[in-house]
Amino acid sequence: MRVVKRQTTFWEFADATRHCCVHFTNKKEQRFVEGEFENVEIVSNHPVLDHYFYPWSSVFIAKPPNDPGLVLKELTDLVASEYQHWRHPFEYFNRQYDTLTLLRAGFGLLLDAPKPFAEKVCRHLDSAGVEWSSLPSRPPQPPLQALIAGLSFVIAEGFRIE
Repeated sequence: MRVVKRQTTFWEFADATRHCCVHFTNKKEQRFVEGEFENVEIVSNHPVLDHYFYPWSSVFIAKPPNDPGLVLKELTDLVASEYQHWRHPFEYFNRQYDTLTLLRAGFGLLLDAPKPFAEKVCRHLDSAGVEWSSLPSRPPQPPLQALIAGLSFVIAEGFRIE
């Protein structure tokens, strides 16, 4: 199956034997990756929805780690293990400053992320001897669903299949 047409409020899917159109309402986010996939599913629980289900926390550091390069690699690996290919480190780390430079300096906003993930980062910072603080940064959003089609997704309040 593959996406054969994409519009603001719907995606159309087809393969040799099937065809369907999925309409969405109040779309919040989308990512399209070209290619074929086995099926299309609408889910209420998925790693891409963590951005919306949980409140977010900002994590600030106040002391540099002994090995900033190693800590950066471990934090990047933590994002990969938590979200696989669905989310990227740049979605969480401070976009105003290079993360390695910030870790070397030892102060400033390190990341902003869903609270459960931010808590994992804080535990990791503890084990690396980094002083940190955390503040709430945004509330959770109303219940949403995700349309998952291979590596592509749409997050919206509702979906209708034709």
